[in-house]
Amino acid sequence: MVAWRTARALAAAASVTALTLAGSSATASADTASPVVFRVPLTGAAEMAGLPPLTFTGQVQVAYPPDPVVPPNPIQPVSTVLRDVVGTGGGVSCDARGAETFKVDRSVSTLTFTGSYRLFPPDPIIPQDAACRGHEIGVKYVVNLDSAGQVIGVPAATVDCIEFSCTIDNP
Repeated sequence: MVAWRTARALAAAASVTALTLAGSSATASADTASPVVFRVPLTGAAEMAGLPPLTFTGQVQVAYPPDPVVPPNPIQPVSTVLRDVVGTGGGVSCDARGAETFKVDRSVSTLTFTGSYRLFPPDPIIPQDAACRGHEIGVKYVVNLDSAGQVIGVPAATVDCIEFSCTIDNP
């Protein structure tokens, strides 16, 4: 019985070692094509029905892979994740959360796209913060590219409730 357990433990250890070695070489080759990741400050304010005007602070993580995904068409996925985004105003606080991936045309020099992210009351919830439910913000992104399709400078992220309705029908 002890010999059986020892043999199983050795086999498991060998499997883990093999996977670790294989994983380290796979990781090394994947690192050469890692996406460019930016932490971009989110700026802007929004006015929504049932809420006082809110000013948003926080960051958006924008990940831009260095090569197009679908050659020869220059379609590029760009991923965004909100990080510690909070809207405050008039005694109300709303957390904005979410992540989105966009497919953008890499053949243009300026990428412009808008994502939508839901608002939630922070924890612990106080009565006036419950009004955050049923709302979302639009965030407009602008990413400038050089002729090779590489990012120039730092992308911009602004709250946009003009082109984008910030109230949703299904909370």
